[in-house]
Amino acid sequence: MAGQPLAEAYVRIDLDTREFERGLAGSKAAFAATANSIQSSARQLSAGVIAAFAGIAAAAASLKKVTQSATEFDRSMREVWTLMNVSEKEMRELASQVEELGVRYGQTGAKSLKAFYQIVSASFSGAEGMKVLDVAMKSAVAGITDVYTSADALTSILNAYRMSADEAEHVSDVMFQTVKRGKTTMGELSATIGRLTGIAAPAGVSIEELGAAIATLTRGGLATDEAVTALRAAIVELQKPSEALQAIIQDLSYETGTAAIKAEGFFPLLRKIAEKAEEAGIPLTDLFGNIRSLTAVLPLAGDQAEAVAEDLEAMRNAAGSTDEAFQKMAEGVSFQMQQLSAAFDQLSTKIGSLVIPVFLDLMNNVLNPFIDTLRWAAEGLQSVINVSVEITGLEDAEASFAEFTAGLERMLTTGLLAWAMKAFGGKVSPLAGRIGFSIPLIIQFLTEIRYAIEKPEFGPLISELYRALEEAFPGALIGGLLFGLPGAVAGAAVSILIPTIIRFETNVQRALEKQQAELGKSLEESLTLEFEITPTLPRVEGVEPG
Repeated sequence: MAGQPLAEAYVRIDLDTREFERGLAGSKAAFAATANSIQSSARQLSAGVIAAFAGIAAAAASLKKVTQSATEFDRSMREVWTLMNVSEKEMRELASQVEELGVRYGQTGAKSLKAFYQIVSASFSGAEGMKVLDVAMKSAVAGITDVYTSADALTSILNAYRMSADEAEHVSDVMFQTVKRGKTTMGELSATIGRLTGIAAPAGVSIEELGAAIATLTRGGLATDEAVTALRAAIVELQKPSEALQAIIQDLSYETGTAAIKAEGFFPLLRKIAEKAEEAGIPLTDLFGNIRSLTAVLPLAGDQAEAVAEDLEAMRNAAGSTDEAFQKMAEGVSFQMQQLSAAFDQLSTKIGSLVIPVFLDLMNNVLNPFIDTLRWAAEGLQSVINVSVEITGLEDAEASFAEFTAGLERMLTTGLLAWAMKAFGGKVSPLAGRIGFSIPLIIQFLTEIRYAIEKPEFGPLISELYRALEEAFPGALIGGLLFGLPGAVAGAAVSILIPTIIRFETNVQRALEKQQAELGKSLEESLTLEFEITPTLPRVEGVEPG
C-alpha cells in the first residue's frame, strides 16, 4: 500500500497585513502633518508679505506727500530769493522764520512764502516784511480770506499812501471797520481796493475816507466792486473837472480839484460843491457827467452825508479791530485744526528736505545708468525671444516672456526701493542704510519661497531660467553689499538653491504620497492561498470504499 495517497488537501492561507497597514497609516499621518505645516507656514508667509507690501504702499504715499510739500516750499522760497540779494543760507533762515510764523496762523510754509513774495516785491523786506506778513496773516484769519490776497491789499495801500510797515496794522484795522460797518467781506475788499488807492492817495483822499465811503455805499445797496468803481470815477472827475465843476472849485478859492480835496477833505468838499451847485441852480448831474461818479457823489453829498460822517469817525477810531476779530476766530475749532494741519505740513517739509536729495542722487547715480543698461539689454532681447521660440514653441515662448517682463518689473521696483532706503537710512548711520537696503530684498526673497511652496512644478527650460534670475536677484544684491563680488555670487546661489530645494522636496513628497497611495490600494486586496483536504481511504481487495 506504499505510495498510495491517503487524502487530497486544499489549504487556505491569509497574509496578515495589519502591521503594514498601521505603518502606512502612520506614514500618511506624518506626511499630512508635514503638508499642513507647510501650508500654515505658506499662509503666514503670504499674510506677512501682503502686510509688508501694504506697508510699503502706505510709505510710498507718505513719501509722495512729504516730497510734494518740500518741493512746493523750496520753489516758493526760491521765488522770494530772486527778489533778494542774500546768500542761500540767509534765505533758508528767513524762509524758516516765515514758515514758523505761518504755523502760528494756520498757514502752510508754501502759502506763507507766496504771500511774502508779494510783500517783498512791494519793497518790504527783512524785519519790515515780517511785520507786514504778520499783520496780513492775522487779517486773513480774522477776515476769512487767504493770506496772499490780504498781503496784496495791505502792500497796495501802504505803497499808495507811502506808509511804513509800522502802519500796516492801522490799515488792517480800517479795513476791518469797513467790513464791520458795510455790506462787504475782507476778501471782496482786499481784491478790489487796490484799484482805488492808486487814484485816491495822490488826490489826497485818505484811507479812512475810502473806508467810510465804501461802508456807506455798500450798506446802501452797492456791491463792493461797484462802490470802488463809483468812488474812482468821482475822484477822477474832481481831478479832471468839467467847466462847470471847475468854476465851482475856483469859486471855492482852489485852482484844482486835488488842491481842494487836500485842503477841505473829500466829504466836506463834496458837500460844499453840492451847496454851491444848489445856490447856482445847477444840478449835480451837470457837474458830474459820468454816471458811475454820480453813483457815489449823490448819496455821499446828499441824503447819506450824516451816515458817512459817522462811518468816518468809526474809521478814525478803528484801532484794535483786527485783534478783536482775530481773537474771536482763533477760539474756534476750525482755526485750531488749521494750525494742526500747518504743523503737519511743516513736519512733512522737513522730512521731504531729507528725502529729496536721496531721490535726486537715485536719479543721477542709479536710475539713469539703469535705463542705459536696459537699452543695451533691449538690443539682445530679440535674440532671446528667437531662442525661446525655437526651444519651446511660439505659445510657450510668449508665456515665458510675459513671466520674464513681469519679473523684471518686480526686480526693478525692489531694487530702486532698496537703494532709496539705503540712501535714506545712510543719513542716520551706515548700519541703518544696510538694514534699509536689505528689507525690500528680504521681502522679495520670502515671496519667492512662498511661490516655491504654492507652485513647485518645474516648467520649460526658458521659464526656469527666468525664474532663477528673479530668485537670484535679492541674494546677489545683499551678498554684494556685504562681501562684494564673491558675496554676490554666493548670495545668488543661496537664493536660487533654497526655493529649488523646497520645490524639489515638495515634488518628491507628492510623488511618494502618490506611490504609497497606489501601493496601499494594491495591498488592501488580501493575498489568499486556499488548500482543501479530502481524505482518500486505502483500497482493500474485495471491499469498495464508501
